[in-house]
Amino acid sequence: MEGVKTRSSFKDLASYALVSKIEPKMIDEALMDNEWIIAMEEELHQFTKNDLWTLIPKSENKSIIGT
Repeated sequence: MEGVKTRSSFKDLASYALVSKIEPKMIDEALMDNEWIIAMEEELHQFTKNDLWTLIPKSENKSIIGT
């Protein structure tokens, strides 16, 4: 068994890299690219899988932090 491989172990295998050549500058651009949508969904799934956050209802007397 080879064990876990990290991205750095694939640096010599550029043809196998799962990296976009063009990174969107705005969310609107990313939402037009199915591959970016899949990547965003996978990242959000990891938050849930690793129990990193909990979605709660918005409190009426608190503001939401924007990003």
